[in-house]
Amino acid sequence: MRYASVTDRLAGLGGAKWEIHARARALKASGTEIIELTIGEPDVPTP
Repeated sequence: MRYASVTDRLAGLGGAKWEIHARARALKASGTEIIELTIGEPDVPTP
C-alpha cells in the first residue's frame, strides 16, 4: 500500500498535528466557514 505524501509530513509532527485539528474546530465554532478534512469521520461521506 502506498500512503499519500502528507502522511510522511504529518508523521514528523508528533502531537502537534492535533493543534491543526483544534484550530480547525475553533475556526468552525467561531462561525468561519471551512471544510474540515483533518481527521475524518468514516460514517460520513467526503463532501
